[in-house]
Amino acid sequence: SAARSAVFNAVLAARVTDGSWEHLEAGDLANLDGRGSFFPVDGADDTLGGRCQRLEIHPTGPLWGAGPPATLARVLELELRLAAALAQESALCAAAGMAQERRSLRLAVRELTCEPEAQAVVLRFRLVRAGFATAVLRELIEAPPPAQTPPEAH
Repeated sequence: SAARSAVFNAVLAARVTDGSWEHLEAGDLANLDGRGSFFPVDGADDTLGGRCQRLEIHPTGPLWGAGPPATLARVLELELRLAAALAQESALCAAAGMAQERRSLRLAVRELTCEPEAQAVVLRFRLVRAGFATAVLRELIEAPPPAQTPPEAH
């Protein structure tokens, strides 16, 4: 739902801003790449850090629903604060009977190839289930807006 996406996107934006979106920290719920399973992160260690760098596991964000998320420490505080800032959206999710769920904060793009053609570029890649190709394309192709030319220059 749009309400769930609003809360998730706010958490993701905050974690991108503070640099914590691509590594695990104490209190996170980690997601096994390509799977629906999650496990709590008690503390960052070299083993988990290495697995996270290799994109085998990922930090997650909330798909808001009834009750508090299962995260802890700073991660829980951040999620609760942002859900409170989006109180209407959070309440809508809970009132609709949605359960708290999780989604990875990042998406591993596998087997990416780029083949230039005369009038196009052909991209091929593999994503995990529930990965959106449109999101990958948006990140790959994001271009700056065209320069504005003053009207008198035409």
